[in-house]
Amino acid sequence: MPPPVAHALPPPRVGKLPAVLLVGIFLAALFLVPLVTFLGPAARRTVSATEKRTLAPLPAVPRDLPALTAFSGKFEAWFNDHFFSRDQLVTAHSYLQLELFGQSSNRQVVVGRAGWLYYDYGSDLDNYRGLSQLQPEFLQVLRETLEIRRDWFARRGVRYLFVVAPDKQTIYPDYLPAWVRKIHPDTALDQFMDYLHASGSTLEVPDLRPVLRAARATNRLYLRTDTHWNGLGAQVAHTIIQQRLANIFPEAHFPPPLAVTASVAIRPGGDLADLLGLSDILREHVVTLTPTDPHFHAAPWNLTGLDTWQTDFRHFVRDPGASLRVLVLRDSFYVQMLAPLAEQTAESLFLARLPQTHHDDPATLRSAIDQFHPDIVIEEIVERNLLDLFVVHPGGLCESNDRFLADP
Repeated sequence: MPPPVAHALPPPRVGKLPAVLLVGIFLAALFLVPLVTFLGPAARRTVSATEKRTLAPLPAVPRDLPALTAFSGKFEAWFNDHFFSRDQLVTAHSYLQLELFGQSSNRQVVVGRAGWLYYDYGSDLDNYRGLSQLQPEFLQVLRETLEIRRDWFARRGVRYLFVVAPDKQTIYPDYLPAWVRKIHPDTALDQFMDYLHASGSTLEVPDLRPVLRAARATNRLYLRTDTHWNGLGAQVAHTIIQQRLANIFPEAHFPPPLAVTASVAIRPGGDLADLLGLSDILREHVVTLTPTDPHFHAAPWNLTGLDTWQTDFRHFVRDPGASLRVLVLRDSFYVQMLAPLAEQTAESLFLARLPQTHHDDPATLRSAIDQFHPDIVIEEIVERNLLDLFVVHPGGLCESNDRFLADP
């Protein structure tokens, strides 16, 4: 019997309708993303909430050859920034980087141990490692800068207190990654405080670090996914500042500390988690201290001539029982100390600097003093921004010093 003949199977047939569907799906995939990118709400955004930066603007229609030459590059930058689902893709990339490789997708965020994140914008960790070694001449400039400010306030009958809020790595270095190692034991703040003591300076600069380091044995004082201290850390810092105020004004009456109740809640991650685009994934145990019987209240005040701070100021008045009026020039670290200070002073005014305005103008400060008449000015700044106060001229004086010295 002859072997059976193998017959080739006919090729599968694709009907007209499935073929049209395939073409439609292909065309949709090809044009849908650009269409949604152009017409969706993302096209109108100017700032990325995930990446914390300004997005590239949509270029205008070119009307000449130079504009046409530059158009393609500008349009590509806009399209890349506004690409459909870009934020979701950035978040997914950041999460995979963190979970699979233990790495940060943002150069400003350093991944530490046990879920701790640290901020490193430029030289923050270099300073912790002791790589910011200051010459005696520069330390003298720092001291003179604060003394010039102190004397400027003193001529107006106002005392001056300078406070440095420690960086998180200063109080919690043990959660830093292994590669962040000390090269020299002294940070810039170490050198500055040592210089003040050695030179016999009479500046009022309380050192918050020893008490915070001791208090961390009892409670966690800083947030894991944020640059700031929590309510407990702020409470410790306020206690130190309040003790210094009592030393400066021994005859002043200070009411008892603010009574609070503590509660713990799981909330979205802090500013460092936000820089990674993972604030909804990296949750944070947040300690909240709620006043139980406050004796102060917020009071409106139409300040004039304060453009440096006009967008963010807080004014509190206490019921009778306190005698001190305090003006605070602050950054974000003082937010959780507003209520404790307001409870123990007669009147308090908190002025927050706008970004990149560390060099205060004497005319602006004079306007605040003339309107508020404080007994003391507390100037607070986070440790990582300490040196930003002092832009040194070739002649040896800081930029801000020239303005204060010229103002009678």
